[in-house]
Amino acid sequence: MRAIAKALGWAPSTISRELTRNAAAGGSYRPYSAEKRCRARARRPKPRKLALPRPTTELFPAIGKAI
Repeated sequence: MRAIAKALGWAPSTISRELTRNAAAGGSYRPYSAEKRCRARARRPKPRKLALPRPTTELFPAIGKAI
């Protein structure tokens, strides 16, 4: 694991977590399956940062002055 981490330039703990989370039942690592599980775990859709629709000039007054 340390050799893989060194070759990739990542911390060994990162490699360990990836293998722990995404190893198949037999202990083998399948990148395609790992990617599918990762996407399924991702919190999507994310809430919008600008939840209320407002005019851009109200949100960014400098833009209104430039127009």
